[in-house]
Amino acid sequence: MIPNRALLIIALTLFPMAVLSQDTSTPTAPEGLQSVALDREPPGRLPDFRLLDTRDRPFRRQSLVGKWSLLYFGYTQCPDICPTALSALASAFREAGKQANLDRLQVVFVTVDPERDRPEVMKQYVRYFHPAFLGARADLTETRKLSSAVEIFHYIAKSRDGSRYTVSHSGEIAVIDPRGLHVGRIEPPFDSASIAADLIKLSLNP
Repeated sequence: MIPNRALLIIALTLFPMAVLSQDTSTPTAPEGLQSVALDREPPGRLPDFRLLDTRDRPFRRQSLVGKWSLLYFGYTQCPDICPTALSALASAFREAGKQANLDRLQVVFVTVDPERDRPEVMKQYVRYFHPAFLGARADLTETRKLSSAVEIFHYIAKSRDGSRYTVSHSGEIAVIDPRGLHVGRIEPPFDSASIAADLIKLSLNP
């Protein structure tokens, strides 16, 4: 018989390994997803980052825990790609309606142009698409901690005198699972009906 003290030592040794395994295991995806690709293996652990959301609250790694989060990186003066993506997500949220558990879903628009996207500008912009959507901003150093972790590219090219600049960014939507791990993506072109169907399945997935 193994003494109780030895059992306790074994349990304390194995417990952290069990927790780590649970945190990094690939989630069981609902069947029949149409737009959401849960294909990142192993899931990506996010770094510590510090942003501020449009409700004047800190937006950090813990803010992504407990919900399926869709992160879109863009800027408010984007002429086409950003409005198209956010319109599709807003339509998907409305189509999902009462069938989805909306408490387990969130859409976050992260600006890659914080110089022009001041807090009030961000707040008005995201509310235009859907009142439940969040905006988040920080300086580019903090923003890149998150965008790099979810494999989103963005770049600002300024003129020599700094008076003009253009912004380039990826068009994908990063998918974060309720453990706060990067597990997949949604690629353009975006179809609101198929995204809505996927949101329902994800929100009801154990």
